[in-house]
Parts: sequence; C-alpha cells; structure tokens
Amino acid sequence: MDCNAIFANRQREELAIVGAVLFAPHALPSAIAALGDVPLADPHCSATLTAIGELRDAGQDVNGASVAHAVVVATGWPRHVVVQFLASVAEAAGTASTIPRHAQAIREAAAALELRDLGKELRDITPREISSAAHYIERLRTINKKAEGDVAQNTLATDWRRSLTNRTAPKRYRLAVEGNQLNRVEIFPGGLTVLGAPPGAGKTALANQLLLHALAADETLRAVIANVEMTPHALLDRQLARLSGVPYHKVREREWRASDERDIFDAADEIEALLPRLTIMASPFTIERVRATADAHEANIVVVDYLQRFELARPLPDIRQHVSAVMSACRAIAMEGRAVVVISAIGRTSYGQGGGDLGAFRESSEIEYGADAAYLLVANHEDEGAAEREITLKCVKNRHGSRTPIPLTFHGAHQRFTAPDEPEDSPSPYPEFEGGWAG
Repeated sequence: MDCNAIFANRQREELAIVGAVLFAPHALPSAIAALGDVPLADPHCSATLTAIGELRDAGQDVNGASVAHAVVVATGWPRHVVVQFLASVAEAAGTASTIPRHAQAIREAAAALELRDLGKELRDITPREISSAAHYIERLRTINKKAEGDVAQNTLATDWRRSLTNRTAPKRYRLAVEGNQLNRVEIFPGGLTVLGAPPGAGKTALANQLLLHALAADETLRAVIANVEMTPHALLDRQLARLSGVPYHKVREREWRASDERDIFDAADEIEALLPRLTIMASPFTIERVRATADAHEANIVVVDYLQRFELARPLPDIRQHVSAVMSACRAIAMEGRAVVVISAIGRTSYGQGGGDLGAFRESSEIEYGADAAYLLVANHEDEGAAEREITLKCVKNRHGSRTPIPLTFHGAHQRFTAPDEPEDSPSPYPEFEGGWAG
C-alpha cells in the first residue's frame, strides 16, 4: 500500500471539495452529508470549510477575502499563509456536481489509511496479547463493511447523476430494424418480460426472432435459450426458414429447391456467425441450471420457454407455489442485470375473445406481480388456417411505459413476424407512449 500516494490523492480531493464549496456556498450541506463522519485530514481544509459554514450561517458574503479573514481570526495563522492556501484551493476547485465523487475518494483514502494503522498494530501484537485479536478482527470487519457501503452508495449516486447530466436513457435492445414497431417491446437489462399465447400461435417464433435480431444488432450481446419442447436443431431450422424465405417444412425435411440453395446457405452463415454468442441449453431443465448456464455464458439475455414446464431442484407439490418459485428465480436472474424473456401458457377460458388481460396467464397472480412487461398474442379468429395471419401483440402490463398494441402479421410457413413502421405523421414525437400508461 503506497500510503504517500494515498495521502497525496486525499489532499487533492480535499482541496477540490473545499474549492467547490468556496465558489458555491449553497453546496456546503451536501458536502458535509457526502463526507459523513470522515473528517478532513488537512487542517487548512478543515479550518476553511468551518469558516465558510460560519459565514454562511451568519448571512455574510462568502468570498476569498471574507474566508481568509475568518480563518486568520479563528486560527491565528499568518495571513499570507492563508491567502496562499486559498489560491491553491481555487486552482484545484471542483464543482457542486462533483462533490459526491470527491467525498467518495476521501472516504476510500481514509479507510485505506485506517487499514494501514490497523496493520501496524497487528504486526506489533505479542503472544500475550493474542486474546485481543478478536478486537482487531471486529475493527477490520467494521472498516470493510463501511467501505463497501460507501462505494456502493456513491457509485449509485454518481451513475444516476451522470445519467441525468448526459441524458442517458435506460438501455433497450434493438429488436427489429430501426423505426419498426417491434422495437416498442420492452426487453431491457434487468427487466422481466412475459409472452403468452395458445399453442401454435407463434410465441417461440416471436421470442427467438427478437432475440436473434438483438444479437445481430449488437455484437457485444450474449444469450441463452432454454427451451423444454424443441431441440436446438429445430430452433435453428425455424430461424433458417425465417431468414432464407424458404418454407419451414422444406427446411426441416432438407427438401429445398436448387434455386433456394444460395438463400439457404447465406441465411445459415448469418445464424452461424451468432452461435459463438448464443447457447441453447440442453436438459435437465431446472431453473437453477438456467441461472448457472447464464452465469457461465455471461449472457445478457435469457429466454425461458416455457414457464410452467421448468423444474425446481426441490419440487413443490402445488402448481401455484411452483410457478411462483420459478418466477422468483427468473426475477433473481434479471436483477443481476440480464434481460429475461419468459414464455408462458395461458388459460383458454380467461383468454377468450379479444385475448383477455393479465388473468389470461395461468397462475396469473405470480406473473402479474413478477413481470415488468407482459404481452399476449391475439389472433384474428377469421384468419385461422390462413398462410398469413393478422395477430395483435397486446400489452397487458408495462411497468415503465404504455400498453399500446402492436399489429403483426405471422407468416407461418416461414415462422416470421412482421410489423409496420412507426407512422411518420404521428401527432406525438413519442408514438411508443400513445395508448395509455400502466397502472
């Protein structure tokens, strides 16, 4: 531990925080709060901060001359020494917005120096004093716990403030070409999105289409698909049909026409380029194994297909308890910063005409509270059996935005969904937020 460097850095940070308060006296309370119980090590910095506080409390002007006079009166230091010090403060001054960062650095330096002093005491301990080791261990734990809490709290504050200053919106993954309405679907880091529909409606096709587009759009993304019903080859064949334009049944039977050969292998090249960043999980299908696979693969997006079929390491007899436990595990995966897309079965009775609402999901209460966003694929019953079916992606819950439905066309032969582009003449600059807010 280079204590000289740590002390020098702490001194620079103390000058910066005192300078910030000198030029913005209104920031004094926030500086004191940010420092907490850590005192300023430099006596000149401490005396200057105290003088600023006294002038501020007395309603007097805070400027270089008034602060210098107050410090000289309070300490008896020569005026030229104080003036020279204030010049160095002005040169190193931070700003009101940087105070949390300077305070964090000061606290970290204080913790490091405290550890140094504790290390010296431990080094000099004698065998007779070994009974007091517990005291030192407890001190070490206290220092470590405080340091960890300070770093976490100030990292949160710094990151949040930076997002406001830079107007950085929360990240959402690109799920379709720019300007397409499919980009309204809420799939984002830390989010849990649920997609439901009857069997054969295209839940798996839509989820995997959105996932592969996200992977293609961002070369840093990694993903896991955990599908209990289809083999990895079948999942890839579906994507091959979508990208090549060759019907799925021809792809599955390897019976495409010679004229389709180029389209098939161009699409295969696209998919193969994504495979190093995509893991398709094999059995056993436990939710605990999904989490372990996501960890091992360092996945950003996890698709769980489908909710009710996943097992627990310790099975529960009641289906509601089971689904609740699986949803809780999915939420835990999301809270690690991953986007989790969960495909769910629905109850046909509650689904009914128009697709229903959150109650259409089986074991709906667990899904209702656990999901950030929930969608239902609602088919036009008049199109049943048609090669192209008009389907509405109905948003029944959105914790962070609108519930605007998205019109889709499902091209069943090619396992592909298409959606219209955002309207150019929309009266709102934010068309994705038309249609009402989630409650």
